[in-house]
Amino acid sequence: MSPQQRLLGQASNGDVVTVNLARDYQATSAVEEDTQDGDRQTRRSHRLSLSASTPDATYARIDMWVDAASARPLKARFYSESGKLLKTAYYRRYQTVFGIQRPTETVIIDGLEPDWVTVMRYSDWVKREVPETWLQRDYLPRFKPE
Repeated sequence: MSPQQRLLGQASNGDVVTVNLARDYQATSAVEEDTQDGDRQTRRSHRLSLSASTPDATYARIDMWVDAASARPLKARFYSESGKLLKTAYYRRYQTVFGIQRPTETVIIDGLEPDWVTVMRYSDWVKREVPETWLQRDYLPRFKPE
């Protein structure tokens, strides 16, 4: 299934939190402005406009707001190739995990059905090595979780 085919429905919330910004996107502009974070607090931020730079990119364009003081992501909007807003994500409840500050909650609002809101909470973090084969598509039929 191509990345673009995974965009619809609640299942696409996993796509939002697993987007590889560094690999699949190129920043095309940055503007300093105020924005509301996930707790409805106004924050000075940098709005980054990101464009897909690979055909594997899930979204055609992403607008991401990063806190000007801490460089933490505050929110992001994910768009289709036609420019339609698909998802808005708010990154909240930062905690130190594995030595750095990470969001432990992501609130995702569906762009097509704004009443559909998903809250993803992350806890009980565990660091472990996984075999390289687990990351290969051909291995999926044989995968057995521990």
